[in-house]
Amino acid sequence: MTTYRKQNKSKITANQTLKRVYTPPKTFETALNRFGRKLLSDNTIRLKQLIVIPIVVNLPSMTKRSPKDEENLYLYNSSLKKIATTFNHNFLEIRTIFHYDTENFGADDYHLSYRGNSKIGALIKDIVK
Repeated sequence: MTTYRKQNKSKITANQTLKRVYTPPKTFETALNRFGRKLLSDNTIRLKQLIVIPIVVNLPSMTKRSPKDEENLYLYNSSLKKIATTFNHNFLEIRTIFHYDTENFGADDYHLSYRGNSKIGALIKDIVK
């Protein structure tokens, strides 16, 4: 069965992008809710504020490799934003332009470069001032 899946991965996942995710969106949102409730109820955590950072990727590169993954990115980031709103936390709004600037990403196009991390750090610094 595994060999069949590997050989036919592009056919299987072409129209069903959630077939290739490790954590389904509902499970992701449930875990985030549990985490949010834990932060609010745990008296040992003295949290002044929490900043929720969306998932960022080199969108053109990701779309080229996996055309439907942008839909998944939207789903997961929507869950992150919903949790931030629900628990009255800050959601770091990263302009879409961030996704298109290749200088923000490392060689794999998924992880942030020093420049990308610095930009996010500057945005966080503005929030916590």
